[in-house]
Amino acid sequence: MLTKVLIIASFHRFVFVAEGRPERKEVFPAGKTVEVPEEDAAAWIANGLAEAV
Repeated sequence: MLTKVLIIASFHRFVFVAEGRPERKEVFPAGKTVEVPEEDAAAWIANGLAEAV
């Protein structure tokens, strides 16, 4: 299930694309609202990077 969060501290992460291809960089700027899996949302909220909307 997806959870909507508001990014409160800018950060980035690298995401696996496919075997033999470079990872893709995802950027999350402060102030942006995104929908992510519950596990990601919980980790980001716990680390002070986002808050639930």
